[in-house]
Amino acid sequence: MIYSTHKAIPSELCDVTLEALDIVIPMEGYIGNALSDKGFRQSKVRWSRDNEYWHDLTLFVQIAGTTFGLQYWGYEDLVLEPLQLATYEVGDYYDWHLDSPPEGPRRLSLTLQLSDKTEYEGGDLEFKEYALNAEAYEKGSITMFDSFHKHRISPVTRGVRHSLVGWFR
Repeated sequence: MIYSTHKAIPSELCDVTLEALDIVIPMEGYIGNALSDKGFRQSKVRWSRDNEYWHDLTLFVQIAGTTFGLQYWGYEDLVLEPLQLATYEVGDYYDWHLDSPPEGPRRLSLTLQLSDKTEYEGGDLEFKEYALNAEAYEKGSITMFDSFHKHRISPVTRGVRHSLVGWFR
């Protein structure tokens, strides 16, 4: 099952999150346990912590994940990992992958669109067996899914795509 909600986060909260990007040094997006493979993933990531810049957003993601995780998947006692702010510029992508195998440890994945789809081309969150509707790409929209669903970020061809990604154990 894949759950998507239209503009769940106010645009202003997305903007505050993007303004705070400058206080965290970007690093190369890695795969799994710090494996770098430019043929598989090319992007920049920043790891956010629950501080004054991201407290409201972290709290919202925690509440959304635990609420919808229980309601739609029956997952109890979900624990949020540190949030990742992902930046995809022209030519960046993340090939088909799982966030976790079916046996865990991650159970639920969440992507929050921080950029509006009009700000970039390509860079779509795609699933092998499911097509997201256009509203899922609007600023402030959330998509949640089992962490073992195969998905990717298609190559960005114009602009910059920012998203926040969270995983629940």
